Amino acid sequence: MKHLLIVPLTLATFAGPVVASGSISQPSIPRVSPAQDSHERGRAEYTRKLACNDCPVPGGATDAAAAKQLVMRIDGGEFDLSRSERRRIKAFLNQRFGL
Repeated sequence: MKHLLIVPLTLATFAGPVVASGSISQPSIPRVSPAQDSHERGRAEYTRKLACNDCPVPGGATDAAAAKQLVMRIDGGEFDLSRSERRRIKAFLNQRFGL
């Protein structure tokens, strides 16, 4: 009989502060470095503006030589890209193909 009384008292003692504490932690938002952000944006812009099926380079560059040619074309102003888009796309190609 003694044991039956101890369990409810123990639960009531510990359940109160836990429920009443009100501290709910938010899930942490992963931080993305500026380099990662630039790489991801460059990849997205490359895919959307240069390598889509209806784009100037359907399928995109498939090897380092093709990527080098594409960078030369980008530098030559062949595509309608802003300065920041050119920079990010070139950074993506350089990292992707090890140029």
